[in-house]
Amino acid sequence: MALQVLSFVFKLGKILALTPSSLTIKQESVISKLYNVLILSLLSGGMFVEISEKNFYSELIFVKKVVCIFGDLIIYILNFYSIIVMGLSKKKSWKHLMENLESTEYLVRIQNRKNDRIWYFLGIGLANLYYFASISYMVYVRYDSMGWRYLNHVQGYLDLYQKLIQWVIIKMVWARYKGLKSLLSAYKQKNQNRQFSTDLKRFEYIMSQLKTTVDVFNELFGWPLLLMIASTIIQVLNTIDFIIFYHNERLEPFDSFLVNTFLVTTALVSGTIVLILACDSVVKEAGAVVTLGYDLRCCLKTAQFLDDLKLKKFTNFLEKNLPKFTAANFFHVGRWTILDLFETLITFLIIMIQFGNSARKQQ
Repeated sequence: MALQVLSFVFKLGKILALTPSSLTIKQESVISKLYNVLILSLLSGGMFVEISEKNFYSELIFVKKVVCIFGDLIIYILNFYSIIVMGLSKKKSWKHLMENLESTEYLVRIQNRKNDRIWYFLGIGLANLYYFASISYMVYVRYDSMGWRYLNHVQGYLDLYQKLIQWVIIKMVWARYKGLKSLLSAYKQKNQNRQFSTDLKRFEYIMSQLKTTVDVFNELFGWPLLLMIASTIIQVLNTIDFIIFYHNERLEPFDSFLVNTFLVTTALVSGTIVLILACDSVVKEAGAVVTLGYDLRCCLKTAQFLDDLKLKKFTNFLEKNLPKFTAANFFHVGRWTILDLFETLITFLIIMIQFGNSARKQQ
């Protein structure tokens, strides 16, 4: 079921030059490669025009200007990596990921959850609706002072859609670990208080296959995930600083400015937090599989020495093949990442306010 959702996501993703055209990964044609280059060229040209002609940051103090430019640069690098690197040079990784997801689809079917597609499409639809509603409100409220700034909206949507792609794939992996847990739980009930059965290689193979799927995901999306987290910190930092120091200089009323800023920032920041929580849910589900393996050892009291040794090797194998999501191998991603994100944000905010106050006193 989820593969159909991913196929739908790929169709729009290809228009945005973020994904292959279909689940069947093929060598891209010359026209397709030129299309990706064209999309990036339009983004690059638009960014150059906005910076050179409109010069949005000319009136800002130096430290604020650096943070704003750095934030725009991160988003541009994210889109460059997604469109060029992932789009043109990661075909083998895309193919490996799709093959693993297709070969483990039976783990989702055994749960007989027919309404999964509804939740996937609901999440995608609500994310798009919220983002476009926020952008529409921003254009309506701040058009006189800032114009359309279409490039910010386009790059912001590419960022959001990249998060949706990752979210769908992570939820698919989560569903497969949940299916493996169901299989192992049924196996445990079947063999309870009986002589130990040696049919464990199948579970080891599935666990290894799912671990490989997460590793391929990290290879594909590790850098985008790191850049998204960095971009989230910059966006929140900018928002708080604008609210503290710049709201009196804006043309629109402060309440409209505050509502608008909250809506747009929430649309992008919440996507990062949801993505982090999705990664954490996969790790937790895999941990539940390991716990079931240990429960299996405990309940089979009649197991002989060799059988017990096999069970011990089985649980060790499960534990060694626990998945780990990484941000370009710099750090592991889990629920704790949210706290680290806010800790980093507070640290940079204090530094930024101190530099900002010093610069304003000098002016």
